[in-house]
Amino acid sequence: MKTLGIVAEYNPFHLGHAYHLTRSRRETGADAVVVAMGGNFTQRGGYAYADKFARAEMAIRGGADLVIELPVSFSLSSAERFAYGGVYLLSGLADYLSFGCETSDLGLLERAAGIVSEEGFAEKVKAKMQSGVSFAMARESVLREIDPACATLLSSPNNILAVEYLKAIKKLSSPLIPLPVARVGAGHGEMDADAGFASASAIREMKLNDADKYVPEASFAMLKREKQAGRLMEDHDLWDAAMLSSLRRLSKDELSMLPDVREGLENRLYDALHSETSVEDVVSRANSRRYPSSRIRRCLMQGFLGLTAAEFARFPSPLYIRVLAFNDVGRQILSSLRSSPLPVITRGGAYRELSEEAQAMFSREIIADDIYTSLYPASCERKAFSDLYKPPIYIP
Repeated sequence: MKTLGIVAEYNPFHLGHAYHLTRSRRETGADAVVVAMGGNFTQRGGYAYADKFARAEMAIRGGADLVIELPVSFSLSSAERFAYGGVYLLSGLADYLSFGCETSDLGLLERAAGIVSEEGFAEKVKAKMQSGVSFAMARESVLREIDPACATLLSSPNNILAVEYLKAIKKLSSPLIPLPVARVGAGHGEMDADAGFASASAIREMKLNDADKYVPEASFAMLKREKQAGRLMEDHDLWDAAMLSSLRRLSKDELSMLPDVREGLENRLYDALHSETSVEDVVSRANSRRYPSSRIRRCLMQGFLGLTAAEFARFPSPLYIRVLAFNDVGRQILSSLRSSPLPVITRGGAYRELSEEAQAMFSREIIADDIYTSLYPASCERKAFSDLYKPPIYIP
């Protein structure tokens, strides 16, 4: 069976995602699609619009065959760690890795990945950062001195992720064959009404009834279902209150232990948390040329969930495969994983049978999911361990 792998968030699964999945399957001739999907928290430091099981179901109904979870210490992290975790999981499951980006020029993407992986490149970037610019700006500046075409490439977040996927494939000596697919329609935070596309972030900000033009029919039906059940995360004020009350308890020393905090950023975070009254205002006050908003948001969410740099170092790679959703083709793939070096979890409670380290990683997932579900709009849905004992979604 020829299998296509995709790393995604599907927050929510929209028409652009459906286009990417369909085109990738056609170009590879794949018989099956496996998605490594971030759970209830996202790479840019946000909380998912709908929970991971609902989004996994959207993906299956949108053309995927098996959806597995990218653990929170990888989904809520830098582009490098996010990509590495996804590639690590899919390397034993898929033949191809497809990713959307602004260019389909694989040669140029691989050239950029090769340059940023060279010995000495990281030191040059650190030297540039001494002038007060962000890591991304410093890397682009160094790259421009070496290869201007590659530098232009890294001005787009999707191209940055594409380069990180290629770096991870090389680092892991992964058999995955990369397939870049040029994005169509709207970019991050935008919409292209004429073409019928809107970004996931734009969809999250619009009224739900207006989203039907930009998501597949099945996705729209599930979003309405989640809203009616009181599980759609539309109440930003609820999250603001919870996050601020929790984060203000952290000392500067505790903030300094967060995975994405470096070089005194804890001072900016501490001052912003104790002078502003909303998460967005905290982000606005703490960000700078050196510390972009996405990094600040990620730091705040890491602090809210209790993630630390020591924990990230303890878990350099995912230690299990957790199944979120599948169909009959996905069931065949799961059957072939009986000899997989990574244990496969189809029942949350089975995590107790894992190794001590894998149990520790999974326990972090339980905590993160409990925090997420405790902030559902409907109080009757805020049950502890609800995600732990929920079985994978099966779509016949």
